[in-house]
Parts: sequence; structure tokens; C-alpha cells
Amino acid sequence: MNYSSRPKTGVVLVAGVLLTAALALAVGARFYFPLTRGFLEKTEQRTLDARFRLRGALPLAELQRISKRVAIVAMDDDATQKFGATIPRQIHAQLVSQLKKDGAKAIIFDVIFADPAPQNPAGDAQFEAAMRKAGNVFLPFDHDSARETPLALLEKTRRKLSYPISVAATAQKIHIRPPTKMLFDAMKSGGHIATRRDSDGTFRSSILLMEIGAVYPHTVLDAVAQTEWNVNPRAAGSGSTATGSNPVLRNGFLQIGERKIGPLFEYPLRRSRYENGAFASSRTGTAWAIPLNFLGGHAAMQVLTVPYLDALEGRAGEKLKNRIVIIGATATGTPDLRRSPFDTQDEFLGVETNATLIANLLDNNFLRSPSPRIGVLWAVLLGALAGIFAWSLRPGISLLLTAGVLGAYFVAAIYAFIGVREVWEMTAPLASVAFCYLTLAAWRAFVADSLARDSQLALRETQTLLGQYVNQNLAQSLANDSELRRDMQIGTRREVTVLFSDIRDFTLWSEGQTPEEVKARLDEYFSLMCEIVADDNDGYIDKFIGDGMMAVWNGMSDQNDHARRAVCAALSMKRALALLNDGWRRQKQSEFRFGIGIATGSAVFGTFGSPKHKLMPTVLGDTVNLASRLEELTKETGAVIIVSQSTYEQVQNDFEFRALGEVPVRGKSKVQQAYEVLALKATGAPDP
Repeated sequence: MNYSSRPKTGVVLVAGVLLTAALALAVGARFYFPLTRGFLEKTEQRTLDARFRLRGALPLAELQRISKRVAIVAMDDDATQKFGATIPRQIHAQLVSQLKKDGAKAIIFDVIFADPAPQNPAGDAQFEAAMRKAGNVFLPFDHDSARETPLALLEKTRRKLSYPISVAATAQKIHIRPPTKMLFDAMKSGGHIATRRDSDGTFRSSILLMEIGAVYPHTVLDAVAQTEWNVNPRAAGSGSTATGSNPVLRNGFLQIGERKIGPLFEYPLRRSRYENGAFASSRTGTAWAIPLNFLGGHAAMQVLTVPYLDALEGRAGEKLKNRIVIIGATATGTPDLRRSPFDTQDEFLGVETNATLIANLLDNNFLRSPSPRIGVLWAVLLGALAGIFAWSLRPGISLLLTAGVLGAYFVAAIYAFIGVREVWEMTAPLASVAFCYLTLAAWRAFVADSLARDSQLALRETQTLLGQYVNQNLAQSLANDSELRRDMQIGTRREVTVLFSDIRDFTLWSEGQTPEEVKARLDEYFSLMCEIVADDNDGYIDKFIGDGMMAVWNGMSDQNDHARRAVCAALSMKRALALLNDGWRRQKQSEFRFGIGIATGSAVFGTFGSPKHKLMPTVLGDTVNLASRLEELTKETGAVIIVSQSTYEQVQNDFEFRALGEVPVRGKSKVQQAYEVLALKATGAPDP
């Protein structure tokens, strides 16, 4: 291009600047532009994680300082091996007495005690007596019960646990189950223990307040307020030893006594379900969450951790005196695992998340975020500046200047995070600069009409495809990837791993149940299984077949370890079903059994049907049929998880197997080699 002949009139320059600013506003304002919101939000979350990892865990001296105020009593493998997977409540009673003797300021259980002790009712009585004597035990309630709360129980819970904060009532249905009556009456106080999972599956914040008919605090917040701050937010002017001070929620901040906590962000709580085959949801309240300033990853939190047996047997008095102590599950197999900014696998524990909240409350060192409008303003300014560079300067100079401006902003954002705990928007300015620079540079290099035609064609193609799909992740991928859109239209052959699962004797069981009971049980079952497959192992839920489920790996995106992901998911599903069965057994309900078949091989991935009537993308081929046949084979062999020869060859070093030999498979002319998956190998890849 002859740069000496580029447009230089004032009208064209002003029009270019205005266009750039408009594009910057559209792309940068991720809070207001739905098409880019999901993508930009997830990218911003990853930049926050990167800033945490760049900062690193707090120095050991700082962690040791915090450990003098906060302690985690870990219900670890040693404790569960000695007392069982569910530690008896009479043992918890002994722990409470010992913690009180050791001088713990507050004792918080990160455990739900909504049901009486299943095998030893006397354990509840001992637990109650120990709690009454200690006088500083805080218990959480279950806010995600399957049943609506009776009015009498709801009123009792509201009187004891809610905060007198005046907000609009938004909950349509309330599902609260407080601790059993004995424990409820004996505990000092409590609240909920909910945390918030972001859209990418990582936990980065805690729900400080929750409106579900009334406003309830996080159990940790209530314990810190009453013991460390000497404030009882429920009892202004009461006879409590704590000073009464009605909390106030205003402009995104919570004021309790002299403490101002925030900023909080508000979002609706919803319960999703299926009714008569259709998706439905109900508003269950409003949450006010606060971003956590993590001390470090799982390894760093060990500085605060005391083994359960050490605390129980009085060997950790100096590590517990004058601490706020929180007790939670850490043993192998606990479902309370999650990802944190420091832990890319599910290694960070729920009790560690709540201990982080305690530390943040005590030091009031939460992350702070400027107003979203500030992020939009930076996006507009930087985008406009990049557009001016692209429009008026030669490519090399404009690129260097744009990179320099953007780099300076990023350095300032990192300094703000590490130095003063401020979280500046990074994704929106980056997207704005990139989009505006490329747009204005392309405008100079190509014919505007051709660019407009291409944009219209891509938009129409995307709209047509998005109208055929309901999977949000797939829809977002299609909107951003023309190659994926083409593959969906014409089909593509890929090596995939397919998983089939099916509940045994479900039809026989369902004939004796009401439709409501069948639906509730399947909702509970599929919610957990889908979370394991899709969220934890990045699988694609292809379809539901009655009580069966089909999932695919390496279908619409490259996953080099797709076979391992599928086997990991199957083992997690097996463990999850054991946990579900344990709960159902305690509720005197029938247990479920299932079988899982997994096969790896070539298949065609795409959408199939008429041009006007297409279903969700799926896979077709012999691999799919083999996975289905292997699932049926579990009925004959008694195995729970059976994999094909090709799957076995890819993951044999990571898992333990039992060879089933050459097994005839219905619908196959030749016998097939099949293997039963037993467990993850003691040495090898990380635990799924």
C-alpha cells in the first residue's frame, strides 16, 4: 500500500477515531455485550489466576502469622481410618471439649449435621453436651435440600440465624435444613457455608450473605464477628457479651460494627430442574459474594493445618490456643475438592476455602475491584489510541507503540494487584486494543465493501448454526471458530473416546415410584454425573437415553488424553454413586447400580438430519456401537466399568485392570478383548 496516498482529510480521521471508540466500547465492555461476555469473562478469570501465581503464595513468615489466629483441624486419612469415613459425633464431642480446653476462641464445623446420628443416637447427646459447655461452637445449615422448609422450622431458623438486614425478598422456594434440634439449640450460632464456583469450574469467591426468605451470613463471618470483633449482628442492645450492632448492606459494602467489608457483588440464586421433560428453574434467593485473597495453594494451607488426632488427643494445644478453629474433611476421597487459582486440579479443599475467608476477614485484606465503568473507560481509551496508531502511522511503528502502551497498562495492573490488592480489568482492554488495531489496519489494507460482505456472511452463518444448538459452550465455540462451523456442517472423522452408562433395573424400580419420585431421583443422579463428566473432565454430554447417558471426548476440540479423561470420569462416577447410595441408604431409599462401557476409536463427528431439522452434534460409527455393547456386557460379567482393547492400550500405565479375555459382544462377528477397570494405580498419573 502507498502510505503517502492514504486518506488524510479531517472528516475521515474523525470518522476513524469515532469508529474505533465505538468498537472499543462494544468489545471492551464485557459487562454489556452478550456475544463476547462469556469468552471475555473466562479469559479474565484466567488472567486473575495468572496474577495470583505470579504473586505466589504468601511468605512463610506471613503464613505463620496467620496461623496464630486461624487453624484448620483436618479430618484426614488417619482419623477416618481410626473412626470410619463418617467420624462419630461422640468423637466430635471429645474434640470440642479438648479444643475448648486448649483455648480455641471459636469452633466452626465445616460439616452438615442436618440428620440425627444414623447408628448412635447417644452420640448426638454427647455432642450437644460438649457444645453447650464450650459455648463457642458454630454449625452450618444445608441450604440446598431437596425439600422445601416447613414454615415452623423456617421461622425457628430465621429467628436464631438470620441477620436483620432489610432487602427485597426474592426467594420463590426455600430449601433450608438446619442442624438437628439438639445441636441447633446447643450451638452458639451459625449460618451457611456456600462458596461460588465460577463458569470455568474454579472457586474464587465466598458467599458472605445469602437472602433465602431472610438474610443469612456465612458461618465463618458470624463466628469472626462474635468472637474476634466482639459484635453480635443479631442482637443490638441484647444481653449478649458481644456488642449489639445491626449490620448494614449499602453500595456493595457490609458494615458490621466498625468493620466495613467489601466490595461485594450481587447475583441471583437459582435451582434448576426438569419438569415434564422441559428445563425449568426457580429463584431461590440472592447472594452477595466477595472475591477471596488466597494465601496460596493447597500446599501453603498446610501451615495452618493440624491433624484431627493431634487436636483430639491434646498434642496441638499451642497451635490452637486463641485461634478460630475450623474443622473439615481432608481425607482421600472427600467430595469437597475444588480448583483454586493456585491449584489447576481439584486439590484445594472446601475447609481451606473457608479458612481463607477467615484470614481475609481478620485482616480485611480482600481483593478490591474498581467500578466496571473504569474498565470500560480504559478499554475505550486504549482501543481508540491503538486505532489512531493503526490509522495514521506505518505498520511497524504503530505496532510497537500499541504494544508499548498495552504492556505499560499490564505492568501497572500487575503492580496494582501485588501491591495494593486491586484487580484491574485486563481482558477487555486487550480485546479492545487487538480488535481496534486490527480493524483499522485491515480497513486501510482491504476494500471496505469486501470486508462488510465477509462479515455479513459470517454473521448469517453463525446465526443459522447457533439456532440449531442449545449447548452454550458449543455455541460460543461456533461463534468464534469458522473451521468448527464447517466441520459441524460437513462432518469430520476423529479419534474419539465414547462412554455409555446405564442404571441397572431402573425400569423395575421406577414402576413402584411416583413420577415425582422418579424425576427427583434422576435429577439428583444426573446433576452429579454430568458435573463429573462435563465440568471435572471436560467431556461432551452427547445425549440422555432414558436413565442412560452417552458422553464423548475429543469430539469438537483436541484432547490428547481423551481416553484417560474418560476412564477418570468413570472412576469418579463410581465413587459419586457410592456417596449417593450412602445418602439414599440413610434415607431408607433404594440404591442404584450402574454399568459403564468405554471404547476408543474412529468416528464421524458432526450434525445429522435435514437442513431445517438438525439435532445436537453427535458421533456415529463402530466405536459408538462398541461402547454401548461393552456397557451391556457389564450386566453379564458383574463388572462396573469395562473398556475396549484400544482404550486399554492408551491408559494401561495409569490404571489397574482385570483382563476379561476375549468376550463375545452382541452385534459383533468377532470376539472382543475387554478389560475391567479396577482403580487408579498407586504410582503414575495424578489422582483424577
